[in-house]
Amino acid sequence: MRKYQLLLITFILIGLLISTYYLTAPTEEEITNDLIVEEQVIGGQKDEHGCLGSAGYSWCEASQKCVRIWEEGCDDEIFKLSQAIEAETGINFVDQGEYTFNWLVRDEDENVFEKLIEGRRIEASNVEKEKIQEIEEFFQSNGSEDMLNVADGVFAGLRGYTYHYMVCVFSWQQEGEKADIQIDCGFFNE
Repeated sequence: MRKYQLLLITFILIGLLISTYYLTAPTEEEITNDLIVEEQVIGGQKDEHGCLGSAGYSWCEASQKCVRIWEEGCDDEIFKLSQAIEAETGINFVDQGEYTFNWLVRDEDENVFEKLIEGRRIEASNVEKEKIQEIEEFFQSNGSEDMLNVADGVFAGLRGYTYHYMVCVFSWQQEGEKADIQIDCGFFNE
């Protein structure tokens, strides 16, 4: 009699497992819908320029191509920075075009060397010297100062800042109550 009870309990358990599986197993339609959703998440959608945003690409108007901003520079970012500084300070900058400048870096052995950065320069002339502080405050709020790239004189100064995936050198030269300002920015990825 014990054998029959054990056999009956085994059949009941197997029946419950099979019933549970069929009640909770996804239907073919659910599996198809899950695959479609997964395909959309992995593949993502392209924007109007054909850039795959889910893979980190965005359109760079200046170079007329899709870029990953952390891998390749885009002058659009420098133009946006210029507009942000203008909005914050009221200074009208003039784009001076492509410009190569020096940026000091430190390697793993603590050696300091110069690296040439390709970027752009924007300038403003005859700016009230109080505006220098406003530009410094903008960079300090939105980026971080790089102490290797700092120099001061009596009537001139230079500050290096990292800003997103760029480095910027903000320099000025005073004459009386006015100053001439240059900001050189370029893509930098260590």
